Amino acid sequence: MLVLNGVVDEEKAFLDYLRTHFLPERLTILLYLMPQSGLFPVNLLRNLGIRNIRMTHFQVLDMDLLPSLNAYRELLRLPPSLHRGNVAAILPVFFFDRKQVLNRCHSFLDCALLALEFLPANKSALEACLLARAC
Repeated sequence: MLVLNGVVDEEKAFLDYLRTHFLPERLTILLYLMPQSGLFPVNLLRNLGIRNIRMTHFQVLDMDLLPSLNAYRELLRLPPSLHRGNVAAILPVFFFDRKQVLNRCHSFLDCALLALEFLPANKSALEACLLARAC
């Protein structure tokens, strides 16, 4: 599920982009267009996404929040009783220090690649990142 937010004047650009890129059939895309820019109804967009999910599980992430590389593997290690029923898993998060890490990139792709390079792989690495004040 992906909810895209833009202004009415950008509709053609959104549709052209979506038409020219391969997107898997399992991905549902909602385009929420508004009359003017400058508004970002984050709660509305999140709730639209949640209401249109066709799966049994979902995860809400901000654009600047990435799960750890081993998050899926660790979730699979949870006891089998937590794989059934109504269960919420809360994943701890951290942010990189904007001055030490994020100021080194100038585009979303640059920042994503840099984040992967600095992404702590385990608790010890996260503690080291915190001590170095990079996280």
